[in-house]
Amino acid sequence: MKKEFPEFYRLEKDEITALWEGCIFAFDANVLLNLYRYSLDTSDNLISILKNFSDRIWIPHQFALEYQRNRMVVIEGQRVKYLGSIKNILGELDVVEELLGNYYGKMPFDLDKLRDELKKSQEEYPGCTAEDKMRDEIDALFKDKVGSPFDDKRLSVVVEEGKDRYQKEIPPGYCDASEKDKKDPTKTKKYGDLIGWLQMIEKAKTEKKPLVFITSERKEDWWQIVKGKTVGPRHELLKEFQKETGETFHMYDMKRFLDYAKEKYTVTKKTIDEVTKVDEVYNTIVASERGAVVVGGPIPELSDNQVNLVDWPITDISSSMADVEKESPWLIVPEAEGGIDGLATGGKV
Repeated sequence: MKKEFPEFYRLEKDEITALWEGCIFAFDANVLLNLYRYSLDTSDNLISILKNFSDRIWIPHQFALEYQRNRMVVIEGQRVKYLGSIKNILGELDVVEELLGNYYGKMPFDLDKLRDELKKSQEEYPGCTAEDKMRDEIDALFKDKVGSPFDDKRLSVVVEEGKDRYQKEIPPGYCDASEKDKKDPTKTKKYGDLIGWLQMIEKAKTEKKPLVFITSERKEDWWQIVKGKTVGPRHELLKEFQKETGETFHMYDMKRFLDYAKEKYTVTKKTIDEVTKVDEVYNTIVASERGAVVVGGPIPELSDNQVNLVDWPITDISSSMADVEKESPWLIVPEAEGGIDGLATGGKV
């Protein structure tokens, strides 16, 4: 039965090894946007790892566009959350100083110096108009590695195809279609995932190579979810990819990708921990379905209970920064836990 239904079977260990050695690594926009949410050490570690695959990394035009359109929202969200955190810390220092005053005539710590440093960091924290060194790194990494856009004729065909696919819940992209329609008078923005998917198929067909997709997406229109557990890519995607290209398709979230990469390259524990935590905050199914901020719109004020200092640059947990707005590239719009290795990867027959 494996020959007739390869999408339901795991790849063997040697097949996984061959996949990693010969595949194209394609990236979703959310993976690039998450680089702004990690500490500098972690972002640098991830960039250095990706450079080892520089001859085989690639990003579909659709997902590169989504990165560009959402980049400033993520940066500004970081800044807003950071400023709120510093404000909270300064308030707590006042409480600490008052309590210590009951026991010490003179403060045992230089709290004023700490206040000055915190206020200085507020002033220097970069916003969306500052120089973006991370984008410079990303630009260098993906130089000449961005896919070509679909022309208007092809996009019109994709929209018509998408209407039928989404009605029948054929992945990817149908999960949040109705939610995106509420904010999109053109009713076309919801097809971004489908456009990116078809661009990946075109790439594999042209290059005659298997493709591994790295994404922080966690919804069921990409992943096979059984009783709340993510077990691998959707079988429909594996079957379609193999049928259209004759090649193997597989998916990883960033943590699972790093679990493999660390067998050959240096991946720090801090990197693994931060990647895991950011995915939990920004890409849970619950977070991705609520409260999106329109890209290009104002960054909301955060309530006190949304401000929490952690051990990397602070982030806004609003959905637009967690689940990148998918949009058709011809429109001018302001704007899962990883699978088990080798499970249902749609190998060749």
